[in-house]
Amino acid sequence: MFFLVGISLIEWSSRLGEMMPPERLEINFKIDPDTMEEEENTRYLQLIPHGEKWIKCIETIKEEGYLDDLIVEYEDVEDT
Repeated sequence: MFFLVGISLIEWSSRLGEMMPPERLEINFKIDPDTMEEEENTRYLQLIPHGEKWIKCIETIKEEGYLDDLIVEYEDVEDT
């Protein structure tokens, strides 16, 4: 099976269908619509953990302060 070891970055991951691993970290990039017309716009990272492994990972990096200087939206997903 794919995705057992290492990290895979996949654009348009929704196209994987049933091949999508149940345990994964979904990362979405969003642009603040209020800054779209500006030369430098504000971008947000949305982190969506799927599975206990990724929930714990996000909680740890959040507790350690690694997300403090970033604009990150954390969404807790309950489909572990």
